[in-house]
Amino acid sequence: MAKFVGDPGHGGDKPGAVFDPDVAVKGDEIEEEDINLEVMLMVANLMREKGHDFLLTRERDIDISLAQRKAMISRFRPDAFISVHCNASVSHNSHGVEAFYRDDLDYPLALAVQKPLAQMTGMKDRGVFQDINQLKKRLTVLDDSENTPATLLEIGFIDNPKDQEYLLHNLQTVAEIIANSLDAWERERGKA
Repeated sequence: MAKFVGDPGHGGDKPGAVFDPDVAVKGDEIEEEDINLEVMLMVANLMREKGHDFLLTRERDIDISLAQRKAMISRFRPDAFISVHCNASVSHNSHGVEAFYRDDLDYPLALAVQKPLAQMTGMKDRGVFQDINQLKKRLTVLDDSENTPATLLEIGFIDNPKDQEYLLHNLQTVAEIIANSLDAWERERGKA
């Protein structure tokens, strides 16, 4: 079977996007790092049940630097790398699922996880984009994956009420879709 590195984006003192619906108690806000971690812990377990080796960059709320992530990828030498994040927008009106990739090597992986997630959750399909074309910059976490197929998957907008509601109540479903998509990508790759 295949080897994967899964990266629950952010962690430690870098919570990522934070949704604070005017909470009365500090600490009750919803933080991206927590959703990312919960989803990826489930994905890792599901992938291991399917017989794959699956290394997480973090398994608890700690900060892992980009250099540490790169070192893990270099040491583990995975067949694929996936970084999971939640999105956010200034208007709080944006919603849906999107994925980013670095180059042609990464595109099939990005497409293989983003499309099923959008289709099977009913969340808006925002597309699959090359990081430099869409964001006008490189995503370091993808560059650090070197010659390993890699994608950064945005599983929804944490600050959009509809996406947030779906994510908070369906993380297991999201994890199952991601794991099944990674497994299908690996099986298809094995046929080539």
